[in-house]
Amino acid sequence: MAVSCHRRRFRQGSLDCQRAKWGCGNMHTAKHPGNLPYRVTLMAFILLTAAVLNFLVPGKADASLASHVVISEVYPYTSINESVTHDEFLELYNPTGAAIDIGGYSYGYITSTGGYTQEGVIPEGTFVQPRSFYLIGEAATLPDGNGGTVAADLVDSLTIPNADGGYWIKDSQGNVVDKVAWGGSAFGEGRATSNPGLGRSLERKANDGSDPTGAGEDNGNGWDTDDNSADLVIRDVPGPQNGSQVEPPDPAGSSQATISLAGPETAVVGGQFNLEVQASNYSGFYGFQVQLNFDRSKLQVVDADPEVEGLQIRPGSIFSGYTAQEVAHAVYNDAGTIIYAVTLAGAEEGVSGMEPVGLAEITFEVTGSAGDTAQVVLDQDNIKLSGYPGSQGWQITPSRGVTSMNIAIIPGDTLPPEISQTFPADQASGIPITLSGVTVTFNETVVALDLEQIRLERLGEGGVWEEVTPALLGTAALAQGGTTLSIPIKAEADLDYGRTYRITIPAGTVQDLAGNLNSGYSWSFTTEGGVGDISGYVKAQGRTDQSLIAVKAIDAGGKEYSGSIRGDGFFLIENLPAGTYAVVASLPGYFAVSRAGVVVNTGQTTDIFNLSALANGGSPAGEMRAGNVYEGDNEVNIYDAAIIGASWLKSRGEAGFDARADLNDDGRVDSADLSLVRQNFLYKR
Repeated sequence: MAVSCHRRRFRQGSLDCQRAKWGCGNMHTAKHPGNLPYRVTLMAFILLTAAVLNFLVPGKADASLASHVVISEVYPYTSINESVTHDEFLELYNPTGAAIDIGGYSYGYITSTGGYTQEGVIPEGTFVQPRSFYLIGEAATLPDGNGGTVAADLVDSLTIPNADGGYWIKDSQGNVVDKVAWGGSAFGEGRATSNPGLGRSLERKANDGSDPTGAGEDNGNGWDTDDNSADLVIRDVPGPQNGSQVEPPDPAGSSQATISLAGPETAVVGGQFNLEVQASNYSGFYGFQVQLNFDRSKLQVVDADPEVEGLQIRPGSIFSGYTAQEVAHAVYNDAGTIIYAVTLAGAEEGVSGMEPVGLAEITFEVTGSAGDTAQVVLDQDNIKLSGYPGSQGWQITPSRGVTSMNIAIIPGDTLPPEISQTFPADQASGIPITLSGVTVTFNETVVALDLEQIRLERLGEGGVWEEVTPALLGTAALAQGGTTLSIPIKAEADLDYGRTYRITIPAGTVQDLAGNLNSGYSWSFTTEGGVGDISGYVKAQGRTDQSLIAVKAIDAGGKEYSGSIRGDGFFLIENLPAGTYAVVASLPGYFAVSRAGVVVNTGQTTDIFNLSALANGGSPAGEMRAGNVYEGDNEVNIYDAAIIGASWLKSRGEAGFDARADLNDDGRVDSADLSLVRQNFLYKR
């Protein structure tokens, strides 16, 4: 049947392939194990291409394997082989997973000044197969280092200096593909490696920890960090290899791979959970096929996606002898089986890694009952891993990690959503009358059912709640992912100063995702008090200008509010929050006057008339009493008279003038001041 292209989700009983840089092919109806007929759903996915993963060959970084042809071994001339044996050679290696066309590639040596001298060109139509070599030699056959010989793929005259030299290869467009330098040459990649010495060659490593005769000796020569001193080693016995020789990936990492399941220990009734198929400790990994069996009476697959999106994947057989149907991604809920099989498209070599990484993610829906245990099992007889692109690869032998998971099914959410926070807070005070709205935060995501039930009330006379016109509340709305309920208050609501308001959210206004309804909830707040003024007048004995008298109002908490006063004694204390105050007037050399219990109402001015009246501590004539020059004893006595005597007949600015003695503030201490003391002599507060 024809296959239509599809972006992600699988559809039960349909076959799709992911739209990428590959076209959709034709597939056939597959048969489920046990001859149960079903149609498969192809989900083309895999975790990453080799270039993206940057994982490690066991203990080392595969990211340093070259993605192009490299100079893998070079054997310089010596006084022996140049004049007698002519067995110097240049060996190239393709470390990738795809054939590379090297037709038109040129090669030559690096001069002492860094110039490139060409010695030859590789014939057109020449390819280097994946993980294989290409040998250019001075002779048609060369010693292979093991007592035999190896045939050169191309015979040419080479000039490879034994000491302080370098060699290069360029592609058909003249771009340098690779170069190596040794000894005193400074024109290779990074630092030059050591001179090889007589009869020895320079060989590129297979990986960071390999050497010519130990681990990695037979695993290719593709290590390239762009530093010749780190990438090349001296080989005591040269070992040229030609195009007929192919190196496998490192068997230390490719012979095993651990496949495991990862997921939760519990799942709720009617809920969903994700289970992951993971791989670890693998190298050269290119494709996989796994089969999972699950309790069909307790679980159903609702989605099956790759861990990472946006990768180019191609469907197709990953093992020789397997059909396209066997490498599909298939879900068969009725039988409780899901199969994955995917190849990595366009990769030059397989991916590698040590730490667990997700191959695929399956979303299950719990259909069982609380108390049940649902099992998901990795079918150990159906784990297949591919280590090469396409159908030509070898098969990785997997080990088994966690192959079975038992998920306990627990009851779903039965608790109603609760309000965790409100604004304004419950019983908050001083809230501006311009408040534009309130908010409610729930402890979980909720869905609106009937927001029009929400009420705004005001506390009236006798403690009775009065509903404010509902129309003064705007349309409530859920925000912040469904946890915050915003309730606007319209401007025309005209909240009053100093009033208490209550918001009520009745039961059933919202519900959580499990369908639990909210319980009823109310909270209250009080608006700020209104403002008013206090006015009056005050006078001091012996003075015609009263503007130096200080007037202030003090609230019940001790907060002071200063007022203004004119020369004629009229004062005004403005913008006082509604409440009760004490009003005080004071002046140096005079006894203060005050009046308590002055009530301020919103929008009104309270006139207290004469603050310096006798009842407020003033004189019988309604003036502030003078003579308290020495304020330490709060009494008019000889000490006050003495201060006046000390400044007798002194004027302001004159030496010996004491401003305290100038009670009437006329700029001179004289009989007028003394008369004020005499008038109130022996008066005390």
